[in-house]
Amino acid sequence: MTISRRTAAPLICATGIALFIVACGGTQRRPSDELLSAPLEPVVHPQAISAYLQGETLLRRGHLTGAVAALQEAAELDDSPWIAQRLSEALRQSEDFEGAIAACELAAARGAAEWEAGWCTARAHAAAENTESALRVMQTTDTSGASREFFTWWYETATRTDDPGAPITAAQAAVDAYPESPVAWRRLALSNSAAGNFDQALLAYEQAYTLPDGDASSAEEAVMLQQTLSRHAAALATADECIARYPERIGCYLRRVTIFDRNAERDDPVSEDTDRALRDLARMTTAHPAHLRNAAQALQQVGRSALVSRYAVNAAALRPFDASLIEAAAWVCSRIGDEDRAIELMLRLIELDTTHATAMNFVGYAWAERGENLREAQALIERALAEEPGSAGIMDSLAWVLHRRGRHRQALELQEQAIAIAGEDAVLLDHLGDILSALGRRAQAVDAWRRALAVADARDEDVLQTVPAKIEAAGGILSN
Repeated sequence: MTISRRTAAPLICATGIALFIVACGGTQRRPSDELLSAPLEPVVHPQAISAYLQGETLLRRGHLTGAVAALQEAAELDDSPWIAQRLSEALRQSEDFEGAIAACELAAARGAAEWEAGWCTARAHAAAENTESALRVMQTTDTSGASREFFTWWYETATRTDDPGAPITAAQAAVDAYPESPVAWRRLALSNSAAGNFDQALLAYEQAYTLPDGDASSAEEAVMLQQTLSRHAAALATADECIARYPERIGCYLRRVTIFDRNAERDDPVSEDTDRALRDLARMTTAHPAHLRNAAQALQQVGRSALVSRYAVNAAALRPFDASLIEAAAWVCSRIGDEDRAIELMLRLIELDTTHATAMNFVGYAWAERGENLREAQALIERALAEEPGSAGIMDSLAWVLHRRGRHRQALELQEQAIAIAGEDAVLLDHLGDILSALGRRAQAVDAWRRALAVADARDEDVLQTVPAKIEAAGGILSN
């Protein structure tokens, strides 16, 4: 049996004791933890307790027909408004939206707070995909005493409409009810910004980040909005205040960098003001290599490699004896293609730690790729291999530098050893093909290159781009 508007009336007439509501809508298919742990109010019919608990168990398990029947029985036996609310939840999940609304009206008649009954009704309308009616109910409901969850649901529902004013109305209601909430003020800022009310948005952002439990994201977003509006002096002032209030927040420092760098072209050198801002960022992020990598990744999104490289160099300069930080800075430079800075930092790392195999292998291989300092490159890689004698990667580097020095037979022996250790690796097979080609063993070279293509993936972009041309130049065929 399901409740409808026709059956709700006699139930309303038959009952009238006003109690409190424990949940409004609740989490789908599971009652809230607060509801399950809250003591039940005294009931006229003790059988209602059993029916209610059975209904909640069935609702949690997704047995909706049984849940509706059990909660219907509980509602008929007891006039607590929260039982009617839970019945509405079960009906709503069963897609009996008319019945769900009637159950909300029953809860209101039994003494549920207006905001609770209104939210119950609005959720039923929203579930029926009648968002306009849902929002109308929320807007006309007395929100006195309403929970934060009430306003969150209202705002999130409003953002799914095409009306730019709907989220503003919901956010303003939340601010009126919870003026100390940074979340409410930030939502008001976001909704005003989306509607083009930029001055109102900035005022709301200011409230959000200046409250005692302020929101740093709001300060960052305020800076970005001010930059978009070309209010650069105001943006700088907000960024400075952001740093003063949230000194551990990377985004505040990043925003200052972008303000000073706003007029730079992609390949322009870093200005003095921007460099100072980068040093401030470096001072804040050099406590751990992971912080450096995160900041570098965020800077890279700006699209200026020069900023990333300068930041990494500044960070390394602040901690000149921190080997792990210098290595992280070197890899940051390498990933953006600044090999000069990467080599420079790896050489500094070798000075700090003469046994650092990774640094020695990096510099040696980089020089071999460039065809520079080949004797010194070989010496560095040999030292690295002495530290890690079983490393296929270092063997590959040594084979490569020998190949670049014209010692192809020695290179071939080492390269085959490296592949025996590492298995079918695209880069190692590509190098094997190059060495075999230099020895005049063209057919074997083509076979190695084909094997390289067969195992290459997205990380082997260089192999995928260059090997087909090598096969073609050797007179081979790309596919068998």
